[in-house]
Amino acid sequence: DRALAPVSTQIISSLNTLSLLYFQQNDLEQAATYRIESLELSHKVYGEDNLETISAMTLLASIREKQERFDEASGLVTNAVTLYRPTLQAADSRLTLATMLTLEARILLKLNRHSEAEPLLQEALEMRRTELPEGHWQIANAENLLGEIYTRKGDYQQAEDLLLPSYKILNQELGRSDDNTRSALGRVVQLYKAWNKPELAKQY
Repeated sequence: DRALAPVSTQIISSLNTLSLLYFQQNDLEQAATYRIESLELSHKVYGEDNLETISAMTLLASIREKQERFDEASGLVTNAVTLYRPTLQAADSRLTLATMLTLEARILLKLNRHSEAEPLLQEALEMRRTELPEGHWQIANAENLLGEIYTRKGDYQQAEDLLLPSYKILNQELGRSDDNTRSALGRVVQLYKAWNKPELAKQY
């Protein structure tokens, strides 16, 4: 087994590269196929609670989200978060967890489970505000998702207070064509429609 470990590591690396390549080409089925193979092999070689395995699990969740297979995506990322929490040590670990929590919350929102998503986003946001400089796009992204929750709850003023400045930061830092920026713009429009302010929605 030890002799096979370096070979297995190379195979895992190749599978990850192929999965990323197909993901970038929007061939999600092939991306998922290679990511599943990577996850299964990582589990055999490293064990379930190894960072390589947790990473593969999280990335597969991202693919399933793109495929709108939200229940499966939710199960994967929830398991990944549970396994990752005990490994927390440095700031980088906290930021990685914040990214995973944000993904988990985003998927829960798509499953209309905003009450479960809210504490995850609050935790992710606290980590990012602690570890990142003010105005960082990752802070803005978490704030924007939290704004969507307030829209759904009918707390329109609180939603606006988060959605407008966070959208501005995402637009400036990532550009209007970025997926995060487009989603943030959609949340602003969604807010004003729900708030019965169509004239403001039209401005976006």
